[in-house]
Amino acid sequence: MLKKNLAILCCILLLTASSAMARELTIEEFMEANAAANLLKRHSSVALLQTINGHESAVWVNRDVRYTANRQDQSIREGDSETLMTKDHCLMLMYMQFAEGVYPVPFILLDSGLGESGYYDLEAGSNTDLLYDTEVTAKEKVQKVEEKDGVLTLTTWLTGEDFTDAWGEGYQAGSYCELVYTLDSETLELRSDVETVLDADGRPLSEGLYYQLFSTDNLQSAQQALYDTEMPQDVKEMVGFLAAFLDATGANARTVTYVLYPGTMHEKEISVTGAKGYGVALSTGDYEYELYLDEAMTVKAPSDDLNSDRRVYVKLNAPDMKDDV
Repeated sequence: MLKKNLAILCCILLLTASSAMARELTIEEFMEANAAANLLKRHSSVALLQTINGHESAVWVNRDVRYTANRQDQSIREGDSETLMTKDHCLMLMYMQFAEGVYPVPFILLDSGLGESGYYDLEAGSNTDLLYDTEVTAKEKVQKVEEKDGVLTLTTWLTGEDFTDAWGEGYQAGSYCELVYTLDSETLELRSDVETVLDADGRPLSEGLYYQLFSTDNLQSAQQALYDTEMPQDVKEMVGFLAAFLDATGANARTVTYVLYPGTMHEKEISVTGAKGYGVALSTGDYEYELYLDEAMTVKAPSDDLNSDRRVYVKLNAPDMKDDV
């Protein structure tokens, strides 16, 4: 009888251990599995739904487009935005307050070649990664990996200067970020995650006196991943906005040209022709710029009227690289 009871006990212990087994997993393996190019080898689309202290964002990608929405809540408010990227174009809808209410204003964003590309190119890896920030994720330190019923739970910490660089100043000494990822145990694909800022004793800052006094934002975020979903209606509408811009001809179209480094051997023109009624902005990374009507840069260019042909000269102001004091 004793031997039988011991055998039963051993079986119970083995079953308990196998139901939540520890497993080795590096942050590099996790990032590789969740790179958009690899996910889209197995899926037709990937969607991410994210909530950060009540603020909502969504990302939907397939091989041809990347769509991002940023909203304060379920309703449409001033400051909300939507972005659609393709290999050759970037369209933004900025929601602005007018007398009659809040309306979307479309902008075409031209890539100057300064800073990160403003276009979506799955093969080149431009604006494709679906993790929060790959440079930050690469610095996370794996704390534990648990496996149960085909699901991996990966827990990482972001500490020290890496935490400060990612989240900014103003937190208690010793604060850090804990990230808990739920993954498919076979493919390592992300299912969901929760990211929480903790104090030195491991308590969520959002629940303590510190949060009540300073109301610091972004102390917790949650994200859910969905695969092989149909193109959402919002994305279809953005695709339609972009097609309407590109298909305009004749009296319905206008051309906007930005001239960088005018009068020098490095002079470069960036131009687009499309429908009237769309703003055309220039993406210059960390550089600020001023626009002029003449090559000598003496006559300031007026605000874009959205309807006229425009040729403007760009005066770039180098970014201030000094550390914030």
